[in-house]
Amino acid sequence: MKISRNFNQLLDGRRCGWINKKGDRWAVQNVPCFEHYGHVAILDVAKDAGVALEAELKDKYGDNKAKFIKCDVSNEEELLNAYNVVIESNGHVDVVINNAGILNDSKDIYKKALEVNVTALITSTLKALELMRKDKGGNGGAIINISSIAGLMQTSLLPIYSAAKCSTTIQQLYWGKPESAAAGVMEAFKKGSSASSWLITHEQPAVDITNNVTEAYSVLSRGVFQ
Repeated sequence: MKISRNFNQLLDGRRCGWINKKGDRWAVQNVPCFEHYGHVAILDVAKDAGVALEAELKDKYGDNKAKFIKCDVSNEEELLNAYNVVIESNGHVDVVINNAGILNDSKDIYKKALEVNVTALITSTLKALELMRKDKGGNGGAIINISSIAGLMQTSLLPIYSAAKCSTTIQQLYWGKPESAAAGVMEAFKKGSSASSWLITHEQPAVDITNNVTEAYSVLSRGVFQ
């Protein structure tokens, strides 16, 4: 998981929330903040599940706490429109979590997977930066990009997927209970510095592996400029 920040301090224990999806199941972590401060927008192609989640969160935390936006993030027009909807409703964005992903290297799907896993993530990140930049009138914020340990290893089983995850330089694994993964993300969010990389795996606490990543690229680049 890569964390990017352009603010002095955002997380104060009241504005944080994490919604995680695995298949058709959703898990909500650290949502007491919704009761007083938080608002979350959920983007997904699964309309029925998204609408149901929005209703559940509104029923529990209030009508103005959650909004589902049907969106295929690989469609740039839909993705940017989703940002516009959030800005029109709330005025600004504090946190963006890019979590959409497709694990499928088949001949018929791999191009779509790359559009979701790489292009959409970059498009979303650039748009979030545009809105958050303090030198452009923004309030600052945080961008959390979620990926897979497939980006940390060489594998002949999923070469395209691994390349996509490596391209985003993100280290995070959702491997176990959704609640455990969500708790790890929140822990990294609280403690992570700008551009840090974190590993969450096997239901263990989140670990800052920024130095490992830096060292790995140092090894890979040996001799490049000689």
